[in-house]
Amino acid sequence: MKQLLFGFLFISVAGVLSAQSGTPEEKAKGMAELLTKKYQLSDIQQEKIYQIQARRFRDRELITPNKTSDQSLYLEQLKAIEYGADISVQLMLSEAQTPFYRAFSIERREKRAEVASALLSKGVPIDQVEMAVLELE
Repeated sequence: MKQLLFGFLFISVAGVLSAQSGTPEEKAKGMAELLTKKYQLSDIQQEKIYQIQARRFRDRELITPNKTSDQSLYLEQLKAIEYGADISVQLMLSEAQTPFYRAFSIERREKRAEVASALLSKGVPIDQVEMAVLELE
């Protein structure tokens, strides 16, 4: 029963992730547009956010083979990519935009905590929980 629930959950997560299909550049463009609206970015910031997101999605695509061959390496690489993108975005924002980003970060952590809690309550192994949480957009 647990395996059935686990399988269903990961099919759902995979469905969400596959809905975000496209090239890294297409994904970066969509994310840059979303963040531009969310933070009211200037033209210069829009170009920077696109570059940050393009690098993020290219790097994520490069490490995808490690997901099946070496999950611990994949998780470490994914953490590093997400951390680097997060810091780059923070450095790019103005002081007026920073509080909005902090609120977004809190919201993102709460969402990830909910997902992690739900998965853990279903008995999903911690490394699988960590992977699912890090792969959320």
